[in-house]
Order: sequence, then structure tokens, then C-alpha cells
Amino acid sequence: MYGNTYQREYARAIGNTSYDLNYQLQIIERELKKKDLTAKERSNLLAAESTLKKQVQLKILKLDAKKSVEKLTQQTREEIAIIQKVNEKIGDELDFIQDKLADAFESRTAKAVQSWMKHIREEELEEQKEVLVICKESIRMD
Repeated sequence: MYGNTYQREYARAIGNTSYDLNYQLQIIERELKKKDLTAKERSNLLAAESTLKKQVQLKILKLDAKKSVEKLTQQTREEIAIIQKVNEKIGDELDFIQDKLADAFESRTAKAVQSWMKHIREEELEEQKEVLVICKESIRMD
């Protein structure tokens, strides 16, 4: 991947650390191909190769996890926006129903129904606000 020292050092300078592990793995593979290795040297190289491969896998897993978290965060934000729109629509519908009921009943009954519906609406909105706050807190990436 990085054929010469300049390319490796340039990659290191810009923060690309994958070059280091890959380069070290290439060196170990070249060393393992040599015929004049002692058993201890070979076992040390194999252990180093195993360790480097685990580090590469760990970096890949961290990147995958970060991408998955970002994807879930985006989906949650979209769902929250949809829920907010639906809540606004439901509130508008309740207002409309309250107005129509006020027109349909005599004044004392209409006021009682209207106050009851306002109470129910306030309870529902309070529950939805709590759910919304919990959702927003759960997607924070602090």
C-alpha cells in the first residue's frame, strides 16, 4: 500500500494510522518466509502477527460501530421529526373538534366538554413531550 518511506511518513503526518499496521504485517510476512528462522523467532513473529491482526480487526469494528451509531442517530432524528409533525396535526384536530362541540351543545355542556378535552390534550402533550425529551437525550453524542 505504501511503497516507500515518504508515503508512509506522509500518511502518518495526515493521521492515517492504518498504514502502520499494514506495513508491519507486510514486514512480518516477509520475515516468516525466510528459511533461517529459529523456532523462537518464528513463534515471536507469529505472535506479533496475531496481535497486529487483532488490532486491525478492532479498528474495523470501531469504525463499523461508529457508522452504525450515526445511522441509528439519523433514523431517530427522522422519527422524532415525524412524531412532532403528527403531534401538531393531532393538536389541530382536537382544536377543531372542540370548536365544533362548542357550537353543537348548549353553553354549559359545551364548556364542560371543552375543559375535559383540554385536560386530556394537556395530559397527552405532556406525555409526548417527555417521550420527545427522552428520545433527544438518547441520541446525544457527547
